[in-house]
Amino acid sequence: MNFLRTMAVGLLASTCLFAPHAYADDDADSGAPLSFEDALGAGELSASLRYRYAHIDQDGFANDARASTYQLMLGYQTGEWMGLSAMGQLRHVGVFGSERYNSTTNGLVQYPVEADPEATEVDQLYVRYSGLPHLSITVGRRKLNWGNQRFVSPLGWRQNNRSFDGIVVESTPVNDLSFRYAYSIGVNRAFTDDSPVGNFEGDFHLFNAVYGGLDFGTLTGYAYVNDFDDAFALGLSSQTYGANFTGSSTIEDMTLGLVLEYAYQSDYGNHPSSYDAYYFRVEPSVSFQGLTLKGGLEILDGDGSNSFKTPFALLHAYNGWADQFLATPGNGLQDVYGSASYRFGSQNTPEFLDGVRVTVAYHDFQAEDVSMDYGTEWDGAVIVPFGSHVTAGLKFASYEADMFKVDSEKVWFFFTVRY
Repeated sequence: MNFLRTMAVGLLASTCLFAPHAYADDDADSGAPLSFEDALGAGELSASLRYRYAHIDQDGFANDARASTYQLMLGYQTGEWMGLSAMGQLRHVGVFGSERYNSTTNGLVQYPVEADPEATEVDQLYVRYSGLPHLSITVGRRKLNWGNQRFVSPLGWRQNNRSFDGIVVESTPVNDLSFRYAYSIGVNRAFTDDSPVGNFEGDFHLFNAVYGGLDFGTLTGYAYVNDFDDAFALGLSSQTYGANFTGSSTIEDMTLGLVLEYAYQSDYGNHPSSYDAYYFRVEPSVSFQGLTLKGGLEILDGDGSNSFKTPFALLHAYNGWADQFLATPGNGLQDVYGSASYRFGSQNTPEFLDGVRVTVAYHDFQAEDVSMDYGTEWDGAVIVPFGSHVTAGLKFASYEADMFKVDSEKVWFFFTVRY
């Protein structure tokens, strides 16, 4: 990763030196291309602060976990010079008060895990070239947020996010059709550089194509071919090919939605054994005057030893907020779920409730390969916006174990300030 470290020093130094400059008035008025110095200074600063308090009561631990953490993010995006631009972003995660939780790096194993260790790291650092029609190329460290984040995600729920070191090529050759390809040699994870199992190294090829020209939805095809070099991650080496359809149709004041997805996965590269597995998801929904009802079935196949894997997913958003299924069990996973959410915003809503969103969800987890009840879970959340820059929320998750893991109850309070 020496080339990334060298690039980080150079880009951050350039940002610090030239960030105070602004557009040259003549260039801004005339539309003429910016000079190199003006491009560096004509960008945008970004900043965010997220505080979160988590309380976890989990069977098997005499002590409840209490994690009071914050995430501070500072970034700068330059203007464009001859098709080139750059972006640098730093992330700091700290703890308010005493540490009473297992962050995975602090050694406090007497507490349940809340995987938000203290760290100061380069969150993103890349150079982009967009001087060719319908094409952009990015080199460096970058977060990737693709589709529904079931396979490629920046892991936004965790205080330390996920980023990819490598190159990203994006193209929109015609209207409604786009292609994305990323090649990465390193993936930075929530466990941070301080953990011996914190990051991945290997050869990771990520590709998807999105067609949005259908009257009733969007069709996405993808291929993810990942070969892990780390000894602790060899079992994640796999090749995955699949497709997702996400559509909706409006009938008067009612919107009907449907998500259909299927993927096939098999061993690849350094995987120590041979296997194949499938992924399936169906999710119908209906929305009416701020109320959205969803029901779904999600299956991650398993054969008792190997199972369908999603190492780069936003796992917290799927299979329950209690995070009991971050790794698919060997016997696979069948998740039957339903949710109801309501967003206040009608003319009859009191002004102080405008934009508030309330969600309740239920999951019934079973094994896919054998007859086994894993457990059930209730989730709930209230999200409250305060203007365009501040958001606060309260979430809970209650997992009741049957034949997999143990009972766990989690509550989070958080707020975010973003500019």
